[in-house]
Amino acid sequence: MQRLNHSVKAHLEIGILLIFVSIYLVIFNVTIPHGDALRVARQIEAKELIWNPNHLLFDPFGYAWHRLIHTIGLDISILSGFELISGIATIISLYIFHQILLALGAKNGWIRVMIVVGLFASKNFLSMSVSQYYFMLQMPFLLGALYCGIRFYDKAGTGEQAEKLLYAMGLLMAIATAIEINNVVPILFVGIGLIFASAPGRPVQYTTALRFYGAAAALGVPIFIAGYLLSDTTSDFLSWIFA
Repeated sequence: MQRLNHSVKAHLEIGILLIFVSIYLVIFNVTIPHGDALRVARQIEAKELIWNPNHLLFDPFGYAWHRLIHTIGLDISILSGFELISGIATIISLYIFHQILLALGAKNGWIRVMIVVGLFASKNFLSMSVSQYYFMLQMPFLLGALYCGIRFYDKAGTGEQAEKLLYAMGLLMAIATAIEINNVVPILFVGIGLIFASAPGRPVQYTTALRFYGAAAALGVPIFIAGYLLSDTTSDFLSWIFA
C-alpha cells in the first residue's frame, strides 16, 4: 500500500508540473520566425522533401506533421505546428526524465520536482522547448534510451532477464541518430560503456554491447539506405552520408 501511495504521489507531482510547463509554453510562444524553420516551411509549401543525412527524418517528419494537422482540421500555421512539436516533445522528455529520477532512487518529491524544473529552465533545454526549429524532437528518444539503460542494470543486478531493454536502447538511439546524425557518437560510446560496465569480478560483457549495437544497426542502417534511395542525389552512398 505504501508503494502504491508513493507511485500515485509521483505521478501526481509530475502531472501538476507538466500542466504548469504546458501553460508556460503557451504563454511564452515564439513570435519571431526561426530562419531554419522558415526554410523547412517553404519546402513543405512547395511539397518538397529533402533527405539530408545530417538530419534525415527531420524535414520529412515536419512535412508529415503538417499533413496530419491539415487532415484533422487544425487551423494553425506551419511554424505554429513546429512549435507544437517542440512543446509535445518537451512534455514527453520531462516525464521520461522524472521516471529516470525515480529509477535512480530519488525518494524526495520536492527534490525530484526541483531537478526537473532545473532541467526545463536550463538555457539550451528551454530554448529548444519553445523553438520553431523542432530539434527537441530527438530528446524523448535520447532520454528513453537512458531510462532503458538504467532499468537494464537495475534488473540485471537482481538477476532478472532484461535483454529487451538493450534492444530498446539500440532502437531508440537509432531513431535519434536518424533525426540528428551527431547522435551516432553517443551510440559508439554507450556500446563501449556497456562492455566495461560489468560488475567487479565478472567477465567483460561483450554480448551486452553487441545486442545494443545490433538493434541500433538493424533499424538505423535500413533507414539511411531508404533515405539515400529516396533522395535525388547522384553521389554514391558514402559520399552522400558524409556530405
